[in-house]
Amino acid sequence: MLTHIIPLYEAGKFALDNEVRNRQNLKFIQEALLCTSYQKRHELISKLSKIPFIQASNVKASERGWKTPSEVYSRTKELLTWFEGNEQVWFITGSFPKSLLNDLNIPINLRPRAKTATGHVVIRNEWGFNQRGLHDFDPGANVDGLQRSLELITIDKAKILWNILLKYRYLVKGVVETSKYKDFRNPRSEETFSQMGQLCSKEAWLPNQNGDFCFPEELFLNDLPEGFEKSTNEAQELAMTLGMRKAEELQLADKLGIPHELISFIQRDREVILALYQEQQQKKVPLPSSITNDPARRTDKAVEAAYNAAVKTYKAVSINRRISAGNIEPKAYLRNHHTNAEGQLICQLCNQTMPFQFPEGEDFFVACQYIELLEKEHEANYLALCPNCAAEFQYACQTVEDKRAELILDLDLTIDEANLVVHIDTPVHQCLRFTQRHFIDLQMAIKDWLKADPEPTKQEMDMSVT
Repeated sequence: MLTHIIPLYEAGKFALDNEVRNRQNLKFIQEALLCTSYQKRHELISKLSKIPFIQASNVKASERGWKTPSEVYSRTKELLTWFEGNEQVWFITGSFPKSLLNDLNIPINLRPRAKTATGHVVIRNEWGFNQRGLHDFDPGANVDGLQRSLELITIDKAKILWNILLKYRYLVKGVVETSKYKDFRNPRSEETFSQMGQLCSKEAWLPNQNGDFCFPEELFLNDLPEGFEKSTNEAQELAMTLGMRKAEELQLADKLGIPHELISFIQRDREVILALYQEQQQKKVPLPSSITNDPARRTDKAVEAAYNAAVKTYKAVSINRRISAGNIEPKAYLRNHHTNAEGQLICQLCNQTMPFQFPEGEDFFVACQYIELLEKEHEANYLALCPNCAAEFQYACQTVEDKRAELILDLDLTIDEANLVVHIDTPVHQCLRFTQRHFIDLQMAIKDWLKADPEPTKQEMDMSVT
C-alpha cells in the first residue's frame, strides 16, 4: 500500500475517469485499515490524510479533481443544501466506502468544529498566561462555510443552522477564564460569543412568518415559521443566547404606550439613547431656592410688611385709544394662513406648534403687529407668534420699522414658499417665515402705504420706536 498505491496518487498517475481502478484502490485501502495493527493503521491514516486520492467535484465551478480527505465532503442532502452556491466546496464523486468516511474523518453531516474536552477547554497554556473555556465552551468554535451560507441564506439553510445551534448551544456563547496560574487561581471571567455565535447573533438569517430574513434581535421566538423548533426549553435558551426579543418587551412597550419596534431601537443603540438622556439632564435648569433660617422671624417680618404696604391710589387721565383695529380680525386671518394640514397652528418665528389650547380647542397665540407705521388696518400686517416669540419680537427685536418694510419688498413673490423668510435681528430666533398668501398680502399693503407716503416723517418713526 505505502510502496505501490500511495506513491502513484502522490505522483498524479491515476486518471480521473478510471473509475474501476479507483474503486479497486479504495477497496485495498479499506482492507489495509481493517487488517493492520493499531500503530500501522494510525500511520496509514496519517499518510492518507495528506494524499489527494479522492475523486471530487465542485458543483458551482463544474470541475473535477483529486482531493485530500480534509478537502472533501460526503454528498449528503444536508451538506448539498448547506453548501449550495459555495464555489470553494468539493464533494466526493462516485461510490466511497462508509468505513473510510469514518476512518478519514470525512464529514457526512454538519457539525461545529471545536476543541473537545471533559469539563473545560484549554485555550492557552503559557507561562503566566492561561485561558480556558468553562463547561466545554470553545470560543474558536465554528461551522464550515458559515459565513458564505449566511450570505446566501435560504429557509432550508436557516433550518439546518437553527438545529445545529440547538444541539450545540454550549458552543454559541460561554465563559472564558484567564489566569496567571495553571490552577486558575484568581481568574478573570468574561462571557463571550464563539466565532459561530458572533456571526449568528449579528447577521440577518432568521426568517419570519413572511419569509423575510431578520436579525435575531428583531424577532420573537414565536415569529419563526413552521419547521423551526420553538416550543422547547432548549429553543428558549438559544433564543435568549442569540439576543432574540422577549415577551416581556411587548408588555413593557404596551405599558409605556410606545411602538414595539422602539424597544429594539433602544436595545440596539443604548449609547445613543443614554447620550440623549444625559443631554436632556444637562439642559435642566436648577430651580431657585430661598429658604429662611428662622421661619417664625420671617413670618413676623412679613406680617409687618403687609400691614405697612402702601395703599393703591388712582388718578383720572385722558388717553387716545385706537378704535379702528376693531374693524379687522387678524387672529382669524392668521389661523387661516398658518394652520398646517394636521390642524396645528405654527408660530412664524420658532416654527413650533402653539404651547396650549383653550378649553374649546383653539390654539392660544399672540397676533403681533409687524409694522406700526402703516396708516391703514391690514390683517396681513400681523404675525402669528407663540407667547415666547411674541415677547422676543415686541421687546428685543432690533430691526427698525423701515428696515422691516425693505425686507418684505426685497423678496421675490415667485420664489418657492419654503424660502419666504426674512431675517430679523432678534436674540434667539432670527428667521421669520411667511406663507405665500400672507406674504403677498403684506407686501401689497406695504407698497400701498409707500405709494401714499413714500417717506415716513421723523415724528412717525419716533412714535414707532416708542
